[in-house]
Amino acid sequence: MKVNLINLSLLMLLVLISLAGCKTVSESKENQVMEAQLSLYGKTARWGVLENLYGFLNPEEGIKAVIPDNLDNVRVTDYQVRIHPMVLEEHKISQTVTIEYLFRDTQVIRTMSDSQIWEFDEESKQWFRANPVPDFK
Repeated sequence: MKVNLINLSLLMLLVLISLAGCKTVSESKENQVMEAQLSLYGKTARWGVLENLYGFLNPEEGIKAVIPDNLDNVRVTDYQVRIHPMVLEEHKISQTVTIEYLFRDTQVIRTMSDSQIWEFDEESKQWFRANPVPDFK
């Protein structure tokens, strides 16, 4: 009887570890998607076409967004994450970056702080920016 009780305890422990592992794997995949999305956003800001940043907005923000006409005159010279992603609530994070940029016609370097809010969409399994893309002024 004592052996059966020990076996039962071990079996229950293994089941609990397995269940906890499922959630961890799920969170891990969500985190991997988040890290990939934030990295792609940063690379797009630094090396890509700035208009493409608006494609990262959640559909609600994307509908309201007006893409400025002057983005082809802006060149980002540096993009640095200053405050790494922090969980605000379930499926919602924030990160703060510093963007250094210049207007091609004036060659004056400017710097801005961009506080980003990102939300995970369960349906599409994708992270979207939930607040507006910053203005390059």
